[in-house]
Amino acid sequence: MSCNMEWILPDWLPLASVCFRFQDNPSPVSTTFLSTLTYLLLHHPNKTLLHRPLIHLVSLNSRAFSSQQVSDADDWSIYVFGFEMVAQEFTVDLDKPLVFQVGHLGEAYQEWVHQPIVSKEGPRFFKSDFWEFLTRNEWYVIPIIWLPVVCWYTTKSFKMGHSPPQIAVILLLGIFVWSLLEYTLHRFLFHIKTKSYWGNTLHYLLHGCHHKHPQDGLRLVFPPTATAILLVPFWNFVKLISTPTVAPALFAGGLLGYVIYDVTHYYLHHGQPRSEVPKNLKRYHLNHHFRIQNKGFGITSSLWDKVFGTLPQTKSLDKERMQ
Repeated sequence: MSCNMEWILPDWLPLASVCFRFQDNPSPVSTTFLSTLTYLLLHHPNKTLLHRPLIHLVSLNSRAFSSQQVSDADDWSIYVFGFEMVAQEFTVDLDKPLVFQVGHLGEAYQEWVHQPIVSKEGPRFFKSDFWEFLTRNEWYVIPIIWLPVVCWYTTKSFKMGHSPPQIAVILLLGIFVWSLLEYTLHRFLFHIKTKSYWGNTLHYLLHGCHHKHPQDGLRLVFPPTATAILLVPFWNFVKLISTPTVAPALFAGGLLGYVIYDVTHYYLHHGQPRSEVPKNLKRYHLNHHFRIQNKGFGITSSLWDKVFGTLPQTKSLDKERMQ
């Protein structure tokens, strides 16, 4: 006789929510309740219970553990329903949706996510087709959606009295502001160190997926839905640092910088540059993915890496130092 436990153990439920602490001498009703639920846990068809590391029963005595005993337990010893369980290393199943798996890697996530799988076929993120759809888009969608917005905001500053040369300068300033933002976000947010379940999960969605599957062509550019949300605080920031007539063109310049960044990023992974400048930029970026992942945070240029000392060493210099 089998039992479907999905209603008791939903996929999103954290392990902590099924950990209970009982005082000594539980009542017969409590013991029966614990024994029944533990039996169902151990016989549940999903052996990676609650997408947590595999657990193996160590002892089957039904005595309850005191609060003091539980608090003294080490991080890898989990008391579930009065039975001691020991967590084993979690393994990600690449054939299943990844987003809600990676959080269980804990501290091992950082090492796992920086071991790239080079394939044009990307993994599935979500079981839901709707959420999966929102994570995939072609590179050309970015200029199609956002360049009209750039033009509209540029026109607003023009109608407010700025001349074309002035607007050109403001647009260039906006692109410059974006280049610094590009570097800052990539270095301090996209490469933040995480180890908690939700920290790992959010990081994987934000940037970890790109390092794990760097050639996934449908996830190389930022989803327009997420971009639209992030543009709201960016617009407020631009209004804060500029005048009402300058703000639209400055915002347009920043957005144009983002479009250049996303299209360039796709080209660096899938394009075949023939001239020297894009060749060097491609080599520079792929070096960040496959050799030195804690340096080389610029995408459209190495300017801010040079300014802040995060420019990676060349292979020839590394060889000289080793000799």
